[in-house]
Amino acid sequence: MYKKSVIPIIYRCDEKYKFFLINSITSVLKYYKGNQDLHFYISTNDDLDLSQLDDFKKQYTFEYSIININRDFLNQHDALKTKEHIALKKFLNPQFDELKDNNYNNSTYRFNPFSRSKTIIATGIYFLATTHHNRIVALDTDTLVISDITDLYNIDISNVVCSSCVDWGGHPTNFNPSVSVWNIEKFKEIFYMPNGILDKMENLYKHLTADSQPYCEQIQKILNDVIGSDILYIDKSWNVPITHMHLYPEPKIYHFSESWTGNKIVLDAYNSIVSKYL
Repeated sequence: MYKKSVIPIIYRCDEKYKFFLINSITSVLKYYKGNQDLHFYISTNDDLDLSQLDDFKKQYTFEYSIININRDFLNQHDALKTKEHIALKKFLNPQFDELKDNNYNNSTYRFNPFSRSKTIIATGIYFLATTHHNRIVALDTDTLVISDITDLYNIDISNVVCSSCVDWGGHPTNFNPSVSVWNIEKFKEIFYMPNGILDKMENLYKHLTADSQPYCEQIQKILNDVIGSDILYIDKSWNVPITHMHLYPEPKIYHFSESWTGNKIVLDAYNSIVSKYL
């Protein structure tokens, strides 16, 4: 029997970002024109109720899966099981239960060493390292996609690890993984190789217990360092942050970084774009 091909899309999300996740998925569905099935994977280290997505199935055809990146998940994979100090295992250690259960757990303080949101970036990476798909689109939850995601998914990445945009605010050869498409076979090679992504992530466990450069930025640096030039840079219209909206009147993807902090300027811009397109 013929099986229709799938476009898999991975998000990483915790309770704090759920509102933005729902809007981002809505935007993907609304502007999708392809004939492949869409499957949204939501990697998390939090308890998420996404039953609201079930209502969308009355209008759109898609599937979604919540992937809990917890101790059980890590222990299902031998290469992850043996890494005792990778960030999420350190975070999931029982000694942190009291901290994880109070308000400090999801503080908006960007250097909070025990925030779930500080480690949420790692959940998507562990999913990429274990998935059966050949290629995957990765999107941040605070994106709004106003173009057909098929065009992004179909970019030829057969000879590179991933495709992504140059980081707007960083080094001209650094990429921002918040909107990217991954060649999973090549990603797994550099993830598991000696001194690869997994080894370097394991060495970051100390950043969960010390105020330093944000953990998410450390992870992004690791990805850039290991992948190096093995990347296809795509047009910046695929990932336009709020600070650069004036450069792209009609971007393909809006990106509202730090939208969860309550910054009025960011939220006003976000609500304006949501009202316009959704």
